[in-house]
Amino acid sequence: MIVHSSKKSKQDVREIALYIAQESRSAALHFLDCVEETYSLLGEFPDIGHTPVFDFVDGLKTVLVKNFKHYHVFYRVADQAIRIERVADGRRHLPLLFQYLGDDAKSDGA
Repeated sequence: MIVHSSKKSKQDVREIALYIAQESRSAALHFLDCVEETYSLLGEFPDIGHTPVFDFVDGLKTVLVKNFKHYHVFYRVADQAIRIERVADGRRHLPLLFQYLGDDAKSDGA
């Protein structure tokens, strides 16, 4: 399946990598590699994720970023494509991250 990243998810990944780089540049690069590996895995096996605890976004699934136990990839599967909605630390107040769905999620050009 084709994997598309939303603008918000691309921004999330950049911000997380910059945060990690404050402590370790190599860890930040490893994070970026692991995000790409996770996206590739989702392209092959889109059903590996599970419904998040907060089940208020239709069709949203989550899977951990490979080798990073706190970072989640939130995605939806539709018509032979996977749309990455957000990438976030699971310790955040996650429902706030998804308030935009229904507003600009479909119009961000991803």
